[in-house]
Amino acid sequence: MNLLGNIGIKTRLRLSFGAIIGMFILSSALTVYNTFVYRKTIRSMIDNSQPKFQLMNLTLEKLILTELTLSSKVSTVDSVLSEEEYGRIRALLAEIETNNAKLREFSLEVGELEKIRSFEEGLKELSQFAETIHVLCQENKRQEAQILYVRGIHPLSASLRETIKEVIEFETLNSRRNEDVAEAQLTFSLYTISLLSFVSLIAGVWFSRSIIRSVMFPLRKAIHFASEIQNGNLNNEIEIDRFDEMGELLEFLKKMETSLREIIVEARMSIENSEAASKEFSKVSKEFIFTSETQANDSQSVADHIDRLSILVERNTSTILTSAEHLRNLEKEIQKNLSSLIKVTESLNSLALQAKESSETAFKGREKVDGVQKSFLEIKHTVQKIKESLVKIGEISTRTNMLALNAAIEAARAGEQGRGFSVVA
Repeated sequence: MNLLGNIGIKTRLRLSFGAIIGMFILSSALTVYNTFVYRKTIRSMIDNSQPKFQLMNLTLEKLILTELTLSSKVSTVDSVLSEEEYGRIRALLAEIETNNAKLREFSLEVGELEKIRSFEEGLKELSQFAETIHVLCQENKRQEAQILYVRGIHPLSASLRETIKEVIEFETLNSRRNEDVAEAQLTFSLYTISLLSFVSLIAGVWFSRSIIRSVMFPLRKAIHFASEIQNGNLNNEIEIDRFDEMGELLEFLKKMETSLREIIVEARMSIENSEAASKEFSKVSKEFIFTSETQANDSQSVADHIDRLSILVERNTSTILTSAEHLRNLEKEIQKNLSSLIKVTESLNSLALQAKESSETAFKGREKVDGVQKSFLEIKHTVQKIKESLVKIGEISTRTNMLALNAAIEAARAGEQGRGFSVVA
C-alpha cells in the first residue's frame, strides 16, 4: 500500500512544491549569508589589513630613512648633524609615532599589541640615541658618536625593523587565515547549496513519482473497469486501497456499477411484467371487443324490435283514432236522434230516460276512447325515446370500444407505469 495513500493529491502537490520551495529558500538564504560573510571578510581585509600594511610599510620606510640619515652623518668625517637635519630626524620619528598611534586604532590581536608596544619602547630609545648623537656631533665627539651608532642605533634599528617585519608577517598570516576562512565558508556554502539542490531534486522526483503513481494506477483501473462495463460485464471486482481523490473516483465507479446492475434487474422485471400484462390485456381486450360486438348486435336487434313495436303502436294508434272518430260521429247522430225523440214524444219518459242513459254511456265511452288515444300517444313517444336511447347506447358502446383499445395500447407502451391505463381499459 502506498505510504501516501491517505493523503489527497492536492496535499501532495502542496507538500512537493513546499519542499522544493523550502529547499530553494534555504539554499538562497545560505547563499546570501555566506556571501555576506565572505564580503564582510574581504571588506575587513580591505578596511583593516590594507591600511595596516600601508602604515607598517610607511613606518618601516621612515625608520630606514632615519637610520640612513644618522649613518650618513656619523660615518662621514667632515659631516656634521645640523639642526635642520636633526629636526628632520625628529619629524621622521614623530611620523613613526603617529603611524603607531593610528595602528592602535585598528582591531589588533594580543601578539600584535605586544610587538607594537615593544616597537614603541625601542623607538623611544632610538629617539634618545639620535639626541645623544646630535649632542656628540655638536661637541665634535665623532668617535663616540660612531661607537654609539654601531653599538646602539644600528642594532636597535635592526631590531625595530625586525619587529615591524614580524608585525607585517603576522598581519599577512592573519589575512591569509581570514581568506582561508572565507574560502572555506564559501566552499561550505557551495557544497551546502549543491546538497540542498540535490535533496530538493530527489524530493521533487519522489513526490512527482508518487503523484504520477497515485494518478496513473487508479486511472488505469478506472479505464479497465469502465471498459468492462461498456462490454456489458457488470460483475467486476475492483480493489480500493486508497482514500484520496482517485480512491473516491474508484468508489463512485463501483457504486455506479451496482446501480446499473440494479437498474438492469429492475428493467428485466419490468419487461417481464409488461409482457405478462400485455398478454393479459390482449386477452381482456379481445374478450371486451367480443362482448362489445355482442352487445352492439343485441342493441341493434333490440332497436329493430323496438322499430317494429313502434310501427305496430302507430298502426294501433291510427285504428284507435279512427274508432274515436266513429264514436264522435255516433255521438253526433245520437244527439240528433235524442233531439228528434224529445221533439217527437215527450211522453215516452221511460224511453227518454233510456236515451239519456245511452247518451251518458256514449260520453263515458268517448272519454275512455280519448284516454286510450292519449295512452297510445304516450306509448309512441316513449318508444321513440327508447329508440333514440338505444341508438346513443350503440354509439357509446362503439366509442367505449375505441377508448378501451387506446387505453390497452397505452398501457402496453407504458409498462409498469401504465397500470392506471390498464384499470381504465
